[in-house]
Amino acid sequence: MAYQPKSYRKFVATAATAAVVASAIAPAASAASFTDVADRYKEAVDYLVSKDITNGLTDTKFGTGDNIKRVDAAIMVAKALGLSGDNAPAAGFTDVPDRGVKAVNALKEAGIINGKSATKFGADEFMTRAEMAKVIANAYKLTGSKDLPFTDVSKTFEQYVKALYEAGITGGKTDTKFGSDAQVTRGEFALFVYRAEHMTPATPEVVSVSAINAKKLEVKFNVEVNKTTAENAGTYSLVGVPAGTTWTPVLQDDNKTVVLTLNNAIQNDTTFVAIVNEVDTKADSTSMTDKFTKTINFKDNVKPVYTGVTYPEAGTAVLNFSEDLSTSGNVAVYDGSTDVTSSMTVNYSTGDDQISISGLTTDKEYKVVVVGAKDQSLNLISAPVEVYVKSTVNETVAPTISSVSTVDTTTVKVKFSEKLKLISAGKYANLSIDGTPVTGETQTFDSSTNTLTITKAGLTTQGVHSLAITGYKDLSSNSGADYTKASAFTLSAPVLEKTEVVSDTTDKYVQLTFNEAPNLSAVKGVEITGSYTTPDNVLKTVGTAAIDETNDVIVVGNTIKIKVTGFEAGSYKLSIPAAGISDGTTARTSALDVAFTLNASSDTATPAISNIYIPGENASAVGGPATVARNTFYVKYSKSMGSTAVNPDNYMIDGVKVFDSAVFVGDKTLVKLTLKDGSIALSGDRSFQISNSVKGENNVAINSFSSTENLSENVMPVLSSATLVNATDINLTFSEAVHDAELVQAAAGDDFEVYVDGVKAGIASVGTGTTADDKNLVVTLSTGITATQLANSTITVKVADTTDGMDLKGNPLTYDTVLTVAK
Repeated sequence: MAYQPKSYRKFVATAATAAVVASAIAPAASAASFTDVADRYKEAVDYLVSKDITNGLTDTKFGTGDNIKRVDAAIMVAKALGLSGDNAPAAGFTDVPDRGVKAVNALKEAGIINGKSATKFGADEFMTRAEMAKVIANAYKLTGSKDLPFTDVSKTFEQYVKALYEAGITGGKTDTKFGSDAQVTRGEFALFVYRAEHMTPATPEVVSVSAINAKKLEVKFNVEVNKTTAENAGTYSLVGVPAGTTWTPVLQDDNKTVVLTLNNAIQNDTTFVAIVNEVDTKADSTSMTDKFTKTINFKDNVKPVYTGVTYPEAGTAVLNFSEDLSTSGNVAVYDGSTDVTSSMTVNYSTGDDQISISGLTTDKEYKVVVVGAKDQSLNLISAPVEVYVKSTVNETVAPTISSVSTVDTTTVKVKFSEKLKLISAGKYANLSIDGTPVTGETQTFDSSTNTLTITKAGLTTQGVHSLAITGYKDLSSNSGADYTKASAFTLSAPVLEKTEVVSDTTDKYVQLTFNEAPNLSAVKGVEITGSYTTPDNVLKTVGTAAIDETNDVIVVGNTIKIKVTGFEAGSYKLSIPAAGISDGTTARTSALDVAFTLNASSDTATPAISNIYIPGENASAVGGPATVARNTFYVKYSKSMGSTAVNPDNYMIDGVKVFDSAVFVGDKTLVKLTLKDGSIALSGDRSFQISNSVKGENNVAINSFSSTENLSENVMPVLSSATLVNATDINLTFSEAVHDAELVQAAAGDDFEVYVDGVKAGIASVGTGTTADDKNLVVTLSTGITATQLANSTITVKVADTTDGMDLKGNPLTYDTVLTVAK
C-alpha cells in the first residue's frame, strides 16, 4: 500500500514487531514519570509515549531540553506514521545506526526526508528548525501560501515553513526570525509531531480565484480535490468575459490547484464574476466544497521580464520569462557579429513562457537578442533582451525516423525521434524519390513535434514511390541511419487544422491553418459569405460586399488570413466555396464552414497624444510629409504644447534617450523628432515613450505615454573588407546586405574609387556578389593589376561621398571608408 498522509488514514495503535526505540534506555508510562517535562510539553509527551512513538532517555528523564538527532527524529516520525520500513528499499546511507535503518529507509521511500549527500544521512547531526519544517510538512502533506514575516528563511525551505506557520504548528523565535538554523530540542519536536497528529481536518473550501495572466485563471482549494470534477469545464462559470470564451481546467500536481486556460484573452479593466460550483474532495466523494463566487477586476500593466537560460539538451538553449507570452517578437542569434539566425531553429508557441533556440554548436558562445516580446495583456518587455548562451550538453544517441507520411503529390512529412540541425542552408535531410535526389525543395522543421516538412511543386506523381531519407543529424551532430520506405502519393485538397482570431498592430484577422499551403488565387477567386449572431442574439448576414477578397485575404505559408477589422462583435460562421480551398491542383468537393467569435473592442488611446508617425508612414493628414523620412518621428498632440515638448530628452525608446533633436512643425501641436544613427540595432517592436515632464501651453503635464512601434534598424552599413580575387576583380564585403539597385553599375558609377599606390584606377563595372542583395559586390577594373603591382603596390578602395548605396532597410552606406585591398 502506498504511503498516505496522516490526514487520510487512521492511526493503528498497536505495537509494531521489533519496534525501534529512539535512544530509549527505559520506557516510561507518562510525562509524570519524567522530572524534566514542563507543563507546555506534558500533553504532547503523554500522547507520544502512550502511542509508543517515543520514550524517555531514562526512567526519569525525557530529555526535553536536549537537541534531537536527525536519526531520532526520523524514528519518531516513522512510528507516528505507522511506517515499519520492513519492505522499503535501502536508502543507500552508510552512517545510519541499526536502530534507525528501517525508519530512514521508509521515510526516504515516501519522499519525506533526504540525506546530506547520496551516501550520508547525517544521522548523528542535530536537526535544525528548517529541516524539521520540511520533515513535518512532507509527513503530513501540509501546504501553505501566506507570506511569512520571517527574514531568515531560504527559498529551499520557504514552502515548508509556510505550511507549518499557516497550520499553527509553530511560529517564529521572534516576530521576524524563524530560527531556521537553530537546533530543535526533543521537547520541541515532540510538540510539533503532537500538533501535526491532532490537526482538525479542514472543511473543504475554495481558498481563492485569481488571474495568472489574461488567458489563465488559478483556483486554489484548501484540500486535495477529485480530478474528474476539478477538470470538468462545467464546474466553472465566468460571467462578463467575451462571448465565445471557453476554458480548459487542469488539476496541478499538488491536487489543490486548478489552472483554467482560456481561448480568449481577458482585456484590461474587465470586471467579471468567477463561479466555482461544488467540488468533491479526493479523500471522500461525499465531502464537497461550497459554491464559491468572486468578482474579479482584471488589470495587468506588469511587463514581462527575462529570467534566465536553461539547456535541456545538446545544441539547445531555452530563454525563460517571468510570464506567458502572447508573442516572442523578433529573435536574432549572433555568432560574434554575424547574424546566424537563419541557420538556427527558433521555436515558440503562443502562451509559452519560453523561447527555444536549437542548432547551436556545443561549447560555443552565441549572443541572442529578443525585441518586441509581449505578455498576454500585450505589455511589451521592458527592454530588448540581450543574453549570451553556450550549450555544453553532450550526447551520443543517433536520431531515428519514427514515421513518414505524404500530403498529396507535393509534400512529405517525416517525424524524427529528436530535433535536427541544418546540414546545409535550408536543409535538414536529403530526400530521394525512386533513386533520384530531390532538389529545389523547401524544408521546414517543427521543433515542438520533431517533424520535418518537405515541399516542392511537382515533387512526384500519383502512385507508390520509394522514398529515401539520408544525411540527417541531431543537435550533437550524431548522424542518423539511412531510411527507405515505399509511400503512396494521392491528390487531396488542404485540410483545415485550426481556426483562431489574431491581430497585428493595425488589423484583426481570422486565421485558418491547413496541413499544406493553400493557393492564393483560388481563395481570392471566390465570394466568402456567412452570418453572425450579435451579443444581443440578433442574427445578421455577412454579404458579398463585407469581405474584399482581393485586398482582405492573405495566404502566408499554410494559413489563410481573412481581415475582419471593424466587424461587429458576435459569433460568426463564414462559408468559403469549395473552389476556394485548393493547393493549386486539387480543390475541396464541398464548401468550408468556419466558425469564430469576435469580441467588442475598447478605445484605450491616450487623449493627450493624437498619433505617432514613424519612418515610412504618411503624416500628411496632420501637416507632416507624405512619407516620413528615415530617422524621423512625428508626434501629434491634441492641443498646443509648451517648450518641454521640444526637449529631445523627454522622448525615449525602450527607456533610452536616443533622439538628437525635437522641433515644432507648422504649429505647436506637431513635433518632429530626429533619431540618432545606429540607435536601433535590430528591427522589431519597440516601446516609444514620452515623459510626463511634457506640458501643454496651459502648463498641465500629460500622462506618461507609451506605444509599441515596429521600427526598422537604423545602423548604416559599412564596407568591411576588400579582396583582390584576380587581376581585374575586387570582392567587396559589407557589414550587412546592401541593395544592388543603387550600387550595381555597367560602368564606373559614383559609389567607389580604387587607387594603386595613390593613383586612381579606372572602374569598368560594379557587379552583384554571390546572390542579389547580399553582403558582397564585385568591382571590375578597366585595366588589370600587373604582376609587379601585385607584388609591390598598395591597392586601396574608397566609398565615395557621392554614393547613394543603402542596406535593405534604406540606411545609407557609410561613405569615405577607405580599406587596403587584400591580395
